[in-house]
Amino acid sequence: MTDAAILLGALAGPDPRDAATLGARSRGQITDYTRYLDANGLRGARIGIARKKFFGYSDVTDSTIDDAIAVMKARGAVVIDPADIATAGKFDDSEFDVLLYEFKADLNSYLASLGPTARVKSLQEIIAFNDAHREQEMPWFGQEIMIQAQAKGPLTEKKYRDELAKNLRQSRASPAGCVSQGNGRPADSRRPRGCVQNSAGPDNRYRRQKRQSSP
Repeated sequence: MTDAAILLGALAGPDPRDAATLGARSRGQITDYTRYLDANGLRGARIGIARKKFFGYSDVTDSTIDDAIAVMKARGAVVIDPADIATAGKFDDSEFDVLLYEFKADLNSYLASLGPTARVKSLQEIIAFNDAHREQEMPWFGQEIMIQAQAKGPLTEKKYRDELAKNLRQSRASPAGCVSQGNGRPADSRRPRGCVQNSAGPDNRYRRQKRQSSP
């Protein structure tokens, strides 16, 4: 946690290139989060474990998380297990599509800011470089996600804006009923203050696809 607090101090705060961070100015910028570390901070904290849709893809990862959960219990946390998220998996496709759109747009913007001496200036040029140096750059896996991102249009496209609106709506809808206990009933009024889940990012999507296609 100390490492994470130090890293957060470097990452936090407004970035003039990122409108989503500008509100941090009004709250005041904290540069040292280590002062908030508390060895007894987990005592009494209610933490939900979102297992459905987020566990079961990697035995090693699941075991690592279970070890961390045991530590949290030992530190006094009240663990609700499972505390599944009702909307999990209901917008995976649109969420991934938004990721592809924004990955292309933001990467191209960043590369353009590097100036004329940059060896590559766009996602397309990265893809071409990887293809030209396939043996060195892609010995273990390809660049399917980058190719999918390159095929996307600008962030003004209706498809992107519709999918982004859907994701925001689904992720923010009905917060009181978004977490349920394993018996299918909503968690009680003392809902978890935090939630632990495995990664469901593109790497897990890839593992799921590989598992489904394996003999």
